[in-house]
Amino acid sequence: MFGRLSCVMSSLALTLGLLAGCTSTEDVLGTATTGVDGNTVRMTGTYPSLGDPLEAANAQLSDEEAAALGGKLEALASARQGLTTSNADYQKRAAALKKLGQEHGAAAANDIEN
Repeated sequence: MFGRLSCVMSSLALTLGLLAGCTSTEDVLGTATTGVDGNTVRMTGTYPSLGDPLEAANAQLSDEEAAALGGKLEALASARQGLTTSNADYQKRAAALKKLGQEHGAAAANDIEN
């Protein structure tokens, strides 16, 4: 009997506590709080304005800066074209690197163990 009565009383207390929270008369509109990103958030009761101008994360390049960088990129591209290698050279270098990788693993393990 006592267990059932305590269960009913705790349920009643919980229900009254929840109802008391729902009947709060505190006005939250117009109050300012700090958001998760550190910016101040003001509760106005309306939808946010998405028409505000956005701030760029970085400054935009000027025409002169873009032209200078374009010239550097063109010089790098032409230098790269002069460094072409044949497929046979590529295969030879790839085989040497694979062999080095296989031998180096065993040599490194041996050095670690000793």
